[in-house]
Amino acid sequence: MSHPFTGKIKSAKFADAPTNSVIEGLYYTGDSTLEAIYLNVDFSNKDFLAFIEEYPLEKIEKAAKAAAGVRTRAKEKYDRKIIEEFFKSNPVSIQEKIIEKDIDILTFIEENNTNKDLVFDLKLKILDEITGTKNKQLKLKIRKIKTLKNLLGLYYGSF
Repeated sequence: MSHPFTGKIKSAKFADAPTNSVIEGLYYTGDSTLEAIYLNVDFSNKDFLAFIEEYPLEKIEKAAKAAAGVRTRAKEKYDRKIIEEFFKSNPVSIQEKIIEKDIDILTFIEENNTNKDLVFDLKLKILDEITGTKNKQLKLKIRKIKTLKNLLGLYYGSF
């Protein structure tokens, strides 16, 4: 039995990532327009079997992995851009704040222990520094910390 997509498939992808149980395929109709077809991943379905015979699952999976990589890189680039914009709008660094005030570092830490802006700035810098680290628990701990002392303790105690 011939299927309407036989010899005419342009592309295919999983329509319901990450479960990957439905495939969305695009195929050319007789007048060169594209039409979508949705097939459940079901090895007892003759239409599905005919589709994957012409457009293998491995090809669809490879395209899905490539798309996920593109999304991950785009998110990382977006995150970096947000952080850079934050630092551009808040150009005074922690070191400059210390030098301007001409105070002892320990006094500075004590006085600013619960300063939310300062803790946030330092968290961003630390997270940026450990970007390549796969340690999700460490990153989560850094995000949850509320005080400058705890953040500095974690930073200098774990690296």
